[in-house]
Amino acid sequence: MSLDHSVTKVKDWKQKSIDNYGTREALVWACLLCGVNEITEETAELLAKRIYIYERACGCIRNAGFCSEANAEHNGNGYLSLGDVREWIGMWTNATTFTDEYFCRRMYGYIEDHLNKESSAKISYEMRFGEPWEAQGEEQ
Repeated sequence: MSLDHSVTKVKDWKQKSIDNYGTREALVWACLLCGVNEITEETAELLAKRIYIYERACGCIRNAGFCSEANAEHNGNGYLSLGDVREWIGMWTNATTFTDEYFCRRMYGYIEDHLNKESSAKISYEMRFGEPWEAQGEEQ
């Protein structure tokens, strides 16, 4: 299924689409990742809160490979803010909406998966080189 979106209800959407296309692109993906399908006055804070949680756990959405324009626009850094979200009130996507409980479980899964991969990397390193992971990168 494709990720569709519309910004025609966003104030000054034509100019914003030119000036801030990267933020628009990142917010479309944020809606998908955070389970909010429309940015309204009522959902802006919820989306910003979920973006904050997501970015701290998984990394900056603007830096993700699927947000090439957003990455270039911000020189590879810059978390999305409540101000960024509010600028695009009126945006709609076909993303599935999540309950708070589902979003929290999903985030827990991301974190657990990351920790499992990190743990596997440490074990692999220790088995391969016969020294503790903590010694990696230290001069001998």
